[in-house]
Amino acid sequence: VLAKRITRQDLETLLLHDRAEVREAAVAYWPEVTDSRSRRLLLRRLDDPAWQVRVRTIQRLAPQKASEEVLKALVGALSDPHPHVRQEAVIALGDLPCSDIAARLQACVLHDEDLWVRVRAVEQLVHRRERGLGLFLLQAFKGAPIPLQLSIVQALGTIEDRPAICALETFRSSVGPEVAEAIDEVVHRHLQTVGPTFEKAKVLV
Repeated sequence: VLAKRITRQDLETLLLHDRAEVREAAVAYWPEVTDSRSRRLLLRRLDDPAWQVRVRTIQRLAPQKASEEVLKALVGALSDPHPHVRQEAVIALGDLPCSDIAARLQACVLHDEDLWVRVRAVEQLVHRRERGLGLFLLQAFKGAPIPLQLSIVQALGTIEDRPAICALETFRSSVGPEVAEAIDEVVHRHLQTVGPTFEKAKVLV
């Protein structure tokens, strides 16, 4: 257990400890990252052999993503071999107002090997609400695993993209009962919001 009055020098030493849980604790206890030396020391932990240390490092560096070197490292973490690390990188990058980041999140939705990284990327894209998101989500919906389809249905309901919701209903007959029920709920909720206008739009799709 780390002492309450542990010094910065102690933490620097513990970052190199043989035990992964000690290195993770050192990252967690690291004071606010306000100087370049702190950033450099923590950035090195993104190459730590233990994925738990890499996850914790992303969490500590996330508030510093305005720094070019931190941003570059976080983008690099999207290609980390461990899915938990990639999930954390997706979350850390999600609120950056940058079209390049949006494109990278879309690539995660379409191509990441881990289902839950893909789901987290959908969630972050919803927070961003980029133009054309509804169309992209419809494209990602086709043939996706059920949890990802459910996430996309929920996302379309959240962003209230009327054309996309209209188009989503056309997939209802080709999906399983759980996804079909989720589509029905989104369509019903949207219908309550927009009324007859939505019914007319469905006819035109």
